[in-house]
Amino acid sequence: MIWNILKFRIDRKSILFRVTVLVVILVIIQSSVLLGFPYFGGVMGQAIDNTMRSFMDKTQNRNAYLKGEMKNSWSQVAPYMQRISNKLPTEQVDDSFFESVFDDLVGMLRATKTSGAFILLDREGSESPALYLRDYEPRLNDFSNKDLYMILGSSAIAKEKKIPLDRFWKNRMEYTSENKDFFDIPYSKASLTFNTELLGYWSTPFTLFQNDMQILTYSMPLFDSNRKLRGIIGVEISVNYFSKFLPSNDLHDKDSLGYLIGYHGEGTQSIKPVLMVGALQKRMINQKEDLNLLEVDKDRNIFSIENTNSEETIYACIDQIGLYKVNTPFENESWYLIGMMREDHLLSYINKIKSILEISILASIIMAIFGGIVISYFFTKPIARLAKRVGDREHDKSVELLATGFTEIDGLLGAIESANVRLTESAVRLSKIIDLTDFPIGAFEIRDDSDRIFVTEQFQTILELDDHRLNRMIQKKDLFTEYLSHLMKSPVRDEDSVYKMDLDHDKYIRIKIVEEDKSTIGVIVVVSDEILGKNLIKEERDYDPLTKLLNRKAVQLKIEKTLAQADPKKITALIMFDLDNLKIINDSFGHKWGDSYIKSAAAALSGIGNSSHILGRRSGDEFVLLLHGFSSREAILTAMNDFYASLDQHQITYPDGSLKALSISGGLLWVDRVSLDYEELLHQADQLLYAAKNNKKGFYIEGHIDHQVELLSIRDSLTGLYNQAFLKELLDKEIARSQRDKSYLTIFMADVDLFKLFNERLGMHQGDTCLIEIASVLNASVNRPNDIIARFGDDEYCMVLPGVLPDGALKIGYNIIEAVENKKISHEASPLGVVSLTLGFVSLIPTGDHDSHELILKAEQALLNAKTKGLKSIQEYLISSTS
Repeated sequence: MIWNILKFRIDRKSILFRVTVLVVILVIIQSSVLLGFPYFGGVMGQAIDNTMRSFMDKTQNRNAYLKGEMKNSWSQVAPYMQRISNKLPTEQVDDSFFESVFDDLVGMLRATKTSGAFILLDREGSESPALYLRDYEPRLNDFSNKDLYMILGSSAIAKEKKIPLDRFWKNRMEYTSENKDFFDIPYSKASLTFNTELLGYWSTPFTLFQNDMQILTYSMPLFDSNRKLRGIIGVEISVNYFSKFLPSNDLHDKDSLGYLIGYHGEGTQSIKPVLMVGALQKRMINQKEDLNLLEVDKDRNIFSIENTNSEETIYACIDQIGLYKVNTPFENESWYLIGMMREDHLLSYINKIKSILEISILASIIMAIFGGIVISYFFTKPIARLAKRVGDREHDKSVELLATGFTEIDGLLGAIESANVRLTESAVRLSKIIDLTDFPIGAFEIRDDSDRIFVTEQFQTILELDDHRLNRMIQKKDLFTEYLSHLMKSPVRDEDSVYKMDLDHDKYIRIKIVEEDKSTIGVIVVVSDEILGKNLIKEERDYDPLTKLLNRKAVQLKIEKTLAQADPKKITALIMFDLDNLKIINDSFGHKWGDSYIKSAAAALSGIGNSSHILGRRSGDEFVLLLHGFSSREAILTAMNDFYASLDQHQITYPDGSLKALSISGGLLWVDRVSLDYEELLHQADQLLYAAKNNKKGFYIEGHIDHQVELLSIRDSLTGLYNQAFLKELLDKEIARSQRDKSYLTIFMADVDLFKLFNERLGMHQGDTCLIEIASVLNASVNRPNDIIARFGDDEYCMVLPGVLPDGALKIGYNIIEAVENKKISHEASPLGVVSLTLGFVSLIPTGDHDSHELILKAEQALLNAKTKGLKSIQEYLISSTS
């Protein structure tokens, strides 16, 4: 039975899963309530508190013991110092003095239980007379003095006293930068008082000689009987001897970090480890760095050490040793005993309690899962048997729903049977209704649990499938999905889920697919009429009706997109072409022959560069060509030269019997990586074109971008808009184009209201910022490819909008006024409180009498009329019937 239970795949929506989860949740809640008392009842907190107190107590006890040794034993030098001071001669000292105080120095060494004792007299340069005795094992006193070694002093005294010379023995003390502090520091403070006990100084560990063992010393000034400073006297404690007073197992039995001695000098607050014990401690703590401490328990001075080499947290209990009295020279130097424990050692008892609690909760959950599964299995077994019976049935046959023995579920089964009958009848009726509409729509369903595909009757008709092929596909899921992939191989650009069914015919279908839990449903609709209609609209919108080339707007968009994605390693050129003699042909033979001339030129231009070109007609006799993706300039020049060489082959016979070849002038601009916009590039290519028409008609001239001239000649330096000079050039071209096409042209003049007062209140810098903001509003409001925006004066702007009628111009003007006001640029001198704009415009179909100067004057007159009406106004210049 248990095996059958475990074989069930986990289903998060099943009764088995949900009942089991419910039982587990109840057990978890119960366990959490029972086992949470140690946490929320304060037991765990008290246990942690006791652990921290024990850590502090051990550290303080060890500190009390160590402090007793250092202050009550090792530093008891004063009784012997007085006897030695009385024996100091007032004249120059010789070996007889050191021989007379030898026994006193030995007595001081034995009484203090230190590893060494010394007398160092006044320095003579870098040396001084000295007597220095050492006991390598102070705990084993030999009253015969056989355990003593002479470190410094006369060899004659050593021979007389029968003590050996140490391997580092020297006759006199030699001072270096490493060993001088233990002499210099207490010696320098001797002028403060004759009470030498107040001048006692504990040095940090150092070595007396190179390769000698590390020691620390307690030293104080030495006065003679006349209170004259003669040197220092003190004791030595070797680091090895000191370490015996810091047992590592004091804090933990095994792998304990033990204690270290920390120190901070005058003017510093950070603690540096100066005496470390044991290899484990030295591996975990970097003696060259100050301890980086993070406070854990303020009351007990317990911290975590952040800069250790251990992956575990190391805790430190810090207790000041207190070696110096208040108001003594060294009161600002502090020594600390620092006890250290790893987190797993310090909190071992706490962690053991936590582990027991966690294991208890886990065991409760496992028992709850097992019990929940067993209980749920017996409850869900009849339901699972029913589900299997329904799942094993054939999809086109009904099934009898057997009773489960549960009243509520059996009632539900009866309701399901009734609903299933009604649903089947509704589905049949809906399918018949779709067939009656004669709308070309087909549907299919792919189920995960079946290899057979369901399709509607229209599916076969839409996809033009014969019976044999359809039957094969709906019987095999793999064949059907392979056919779907084939249908979706030719997506239609810019259309959602539309595909061309047959590349040789204009039949388009839309395929929509929805993924559900256990099935995939799809709908196929014939959309040929819709797509063909859209294609026709695109052709009328983007292509010139005469030449079938891209029109002015479409070619600009395509060139701009190509330039933005161009490979900088490839060569690109922009060429402007102008048809020579078109006006003569129109005047001599009529527009029919002029159109024929234009179409012949378009056909010839289409052959330049093959697939690596974008060609469009800009106006009546102007064409623009972008050659891109070439590996060298020579390849582009070859294509251009081949084109001009072939023009003689394009002959046209005119009504008067004359036979004339095409004549086309061109300006070729090499496009480099510098970022110039399309109009700027076109302007420079246009200049090259007109240079060719004036100097080399019927051929082309090449040139490079003149960046400096371009920037200075056409752009306003503040706003980045076109400047007034370039505006006139562009406006003249638009007037000519509108005259030729007999289309409307609208010119706006705009002025910032009360701008002089704005500058006077806020300054020129804020004024410039305001003009830039308004330029950005105009750019956002007037953004068709052919639209022109220029800065006309200090606070005036001009906009040229080809093809815009008066009603449309009025709407655009109101939108601009509203957009500027919505910017909410503060203007305290204005009644509106914000910056506003006033507009005047003229909208007309230009005639041969109109030029750029005249139309700008009309727009300015309309602007003046608008300003008389008040702020943020707009006025049209009305053209009289006689004008």
